[in-house]
Amino acid sequence: MNFDMKDSILKYGVIAKKRFRKKEKIRFINNIEPEFKCMGYKTSILSPQGSKGKAIDLIIGDVKKADTIIMANYDTPSKNFGFYKYYPFDIRNRKLLYSLTAFIPLLFITVLCFIFSAHFLRIKWLEGFFSWKDFMTLSVYIIGIYLIVHYSKGIPNSHNLNRNTSGVIGCLAIASTLTPKQQKNVAFVLTDFGCINNMGDQMIKEFLGDSAHRKRFILLDCIGSGKNIAVNYSNTFKDELKKLDSSILRFEKNQTNYSSANIYDHCIIFAGGNQAGNKFVCENIGTRRDIDIDPDKIKFVVSNVLKLL
Repeated sequence: MNFDMKDSILKYGVIAKKRFRKKEKIRFINNIEPEFKCMGYKTSILSPQGSKGKAIDLIIGDVKKADTIIMANYDTPSKNFGFYKYYPFDIRNRKLLYSLTAFIPLLFITVLCFIFSAHFLRIKWLEGFFSWKDFMTLSVYIIGIYLIVHYSKGIPNSHNLNRNTSGVIGCLAIASTLTPKQQKNVAFVLTDFGCINNMGDQMIKEFLGDSAHRKRFILLDCIGSGKNIAVNYSNTFKDELKKLDSSILRFEKNQTNYSSANIYDHCIIFAGGNQAGNKFVCENIGTRRDIDIDPDKIKFVVSNVLKLL
């Protein structure tokens, strides 16, 4: 099947560029699921019963029979205001950092309400008289409460080409190249909540049960930008690294610098970014500057993933 990468970048990186709230995620899945079906894959949804606010994973192919599962987070991050950078191979403090960025807008709204109360609040209806000023005061508080509830999980970032659109496009590109025979051994999963707590990955691991220990997992994370392409791999993947291009940087997973690769026994993560000392960083994630995506970088990662299949 001919795959138009530029069309997918436009569709999922520009038009449907935010996948932060549940309605946005459902709309995204409804749009991308038919594309995989047209390639000959069976699809299904994995989501807990009564899962309001919970993760929604899209399964492509037969994950129970497949030897290799290729994955990408499809949800997009909250705005981090440039306070921290994204280290795909070291996510130990991600929950804390996410909580802090979600707290910032709530604090700002609360302070505004406090200032309004201290200087402008004059509720006369408590004395038996209700004026238009009282109505305006109550309206401001109702709006404040609405904003606090609406942004309780943070402010959605507006531009998300590298995270997580690039990984999704990588999965589409790989899926489009596989033969019917290969499709029996390879499955794909687009996972949710990768920007918060990897709930979608944990759901897949639980769904697979004991068989998860025998499968190979290939994760695509921010593969569309950066000076270098790097991999974070489990020790069991070490012998297969010789198949990859020599320019790819290599970081072995460990328990100190915890990454998504620690979730699975046999896993390798591909990411694009820059080396910073002994770490690897993806720039501009969670900011308005996440607007660069290089199709050639995605194609390079795709070609190297195919070497592992």
